[in-house]
Amino acid sequence: MEEGWDGTINGKPGAPDVYVYIAEGRGRMNQIKVIEGNVTLLR
Repeated sequence: MEEGWDGTINGKPGAPDVYVYIAEGRGRMNQIKVIEGNVTLLR
């Protein structure tokens, strides 16, 4: 996570666009945590 995203998708440069992510996981107390956001790729 510290490295970030280099703008490639499957090894090829990604198209300029807005990319959406959703991640879901469980914490130590078995609570569900959802993180959502977006990344804008400009070239």
